[in-house]
Amino acid sequence: MDHKITLKENINIREEIAWELEMDAVIFRDEFNYYLEKFKKNKSEKILESDKIISDKILVFVFIMLQIYVEYFLHQNMRRVVKFEFEHSNKSKYEEWIKNEKLNIKRKLSYFVKYFLLEKESEAILAKEEIEKIFKEITEIRNLLVHGHKISLAGNADGSYIEVSEARGYLDEDVLIEIIKNINNLGKNWNKLLDLVSSNCKSLNIKIIGDFKFDNLDYKK
Repeated sequence: MDHKITLKENINIREEIAWELEMDAVIFRDEFNYYLEKFKKNKSEKILESDKIISDKILVFVFIMLQIYVEYFLHQNMRRVVKFEFEHSNKSKYEEWIKNEKLNIKRKLSYFVKYFLLEKESEAILAKEEIEKIFKEITEIRNLLVHGHKISLAGNADGSYIEVSEARGYLDEDVLIEIIKNINNLGKNWNKLLDLVSSNCKSLNIKIIGDFKFDNLDYKK
């Protein structure tokens, strides 16, 4: 599968070459789509109960890659917007952002809003809070799946289930559809926040800000 890695080359006046290597969030979106297509294909072909187990395994990777994509997208695009606006016009502000690169999404979103003087703008605060809420939800699912929590179910001879672990309960197509719907809502709020940010920018405008916006995910039964 083809992946996209952004390689930027900067040459200064002394003809020294500086390389900046940055993985693009689209890599993880591609991985999400790859496992999603595998899940859909397996679902359409399954005949035996063992195929259901395979679908469950694939769904684990669908949820993990979805969360990684969303987290990477937010980190990457906040950094890109700040860099575009402040790298040359206010270098100390840009360097301050870089020093705080290890902050989690919630704290970084708060900084992002303050950087663009939107901390008292009600629309911006509501959009930020909605992003935080939805991101927390998908992250909690991802943590259940990757931190060693039991993914299991127990059933009776008649095929009915009597015990389903919390992590196993998320491995369901209807849950996936709902989560994707929520992620698209996260994207909608991110795009709204960007529009508000652009109104307080000197370098960024509506046309350029579109490069940092979220494109909806698509999945139907």
